[in-house]
Formats: sequence, C-alpha cells, structure tokens
Amino acid sequence: MSNKAGYKNNWFTDWFGQDYLTVYEHRDKDDAASLVNLILHHYPVPAGMRILDVGCGNAWHALQFVKSGAKIIGVDLSRVLLEEASKQNTKSNNIYLVQGDMRLLPFKNGFDGVVNLFTSFGYFSKDEENLLVINEMSRVLKQNGFFVLDYLNADFVRENLISVSNKTQNDLSIKEIRRINKNRVEKEIIIDDGREVKKYYESVRLYEPGDIENMLKQAGIVITAIFGGYQGGAFSSASPRLIISGKKS
Repeated sequence: MSNKAGYKNNWFTDWFGQDYLTVYEHRDKDDAASLVNLILHHYPVPAGMRILDVGCGNAWHALQFVKSGAKIIGVDLSRVLLEEASKQNTKSNNIYLVQGDMRLLPFKNGFDGVVNLFTSFGYFSKDEENLLVINEMSRVLKQNGFFVLDYLNADFVRENLISVSNKTQNDLSIKEIRRINKNRVEKEIIIDDGREVKKYYESVRLYEPGDIENMLKQAGIVITAIFGGYQGGAFSSASPRLIISGKKS
C-alpha cells in the first residue's frame, strides 16, 4: 500500500538491500564506536552478558559491543544486511544473527540489554505498530536489564532538513529528495547508473521526546538518562540525536 505521495508503507522491505549498502558505504563508523562507548560507560557489560541489537543492519554496533566480551544477538528483517554483517563477523564467535520482524521478536525473555540504534524505529505507518516494537523489546528484556534507543530529534530534523542533495559515487548518480509530510520525514532516493534508474523511499515517524518517553513508560521502561549526541552531551531542541536509556522495572 502507498500513500498519496507514493511512499510505500512497507518501504523498508525494498530499500535495505545492496543499493542501500552502496549509497551508505561511507557512513561514519566512528559514530557507531562513540555510541557504544557511551552506552558501555553507563552500563558496564561483564563478559558473557547477552545483548540484543534490534535492527542490527550490517552489525557496526555489534562489532563494537563484542569487544567488551558480551554475546550479541542481532536481529534484522533484511537478509542482505545480515549477509553483510556475517562477512564482518568472521573474526568473532560472539555475534549471532537472526532474520526477524521487530514487531514480533523471535525470542523469549532473557536479555541483559536491548538496544535499537541509528534510527531503527518509527518505520511503521501506524503508531500502534511502533508501540508494539517498544513492547516487544521490553518483553524480551530481563528485569533490571538496560535499554537504549538512539533516535532522531524531531526539532533538529525540521530545522536542518536538506530538501535536495546530489552526489556521484562508484559511477552512480545519487539524488536524495527529503520533505516533512505531517508527522513523518520522508526521503526519495534516485540511483542512476547510466543504464537504469532505480527509486527507493524512506519514511520515519517524527515522534517528539515526550511521545517516546510515554511509550517507554507504558512498556515498563524506567528512563535513567537522555543524551543529545554520541559524545554524551545533554539533550536540547538543537541536539542532533535523541538517545534515551533506561531499565526495565
């Protein structure tokens, strides 16, 4: 199903494939390392602790977590991204990868920590489905287990949105068109290799900080800290990120 602008409600089933890896091959891995260091500073992870990375993608964060000695289980809907993560995981025996839908996690209760990072939240068209994701992450978390959500800051996105950008990469012409549509930020990605033009879409719900906090409270997560960036600064309306950490009560 598509809305009037042509943005498919299940856009994520098409976009997170090989072309996604090509477009974002230069995304800064230092951000992943900084975020994991921030998390580990607040939640020391003993060797053997089990952490679930929901929406793990190609495992940038998992590869950082595993250095602490933790056992990381990564779950993602995209087989392509999981295959890429498997290639990155050749030197570790402590990362386990599972294909699954975050709305119905294929696990029982038993994780010491659950993380959802790099804006892997707000994908679904209905608020009830996004709340279901929060509830599922809480369900599989042990009592007193830690939870971290790394999400966009809606105010920052509205103030700093770049409507159109173009770049050339690996002989590809890549154009990205962005806009705010009511309570969602949407992006159209157009990739031209000279022979074929392909189009993909992104659409993420712009939740306010208070909305996220309410969903977490409903799911039994007690918020312990809120940060505005990967270096751990205080959150404000001008912060680039909304990073909420908490524990299951």
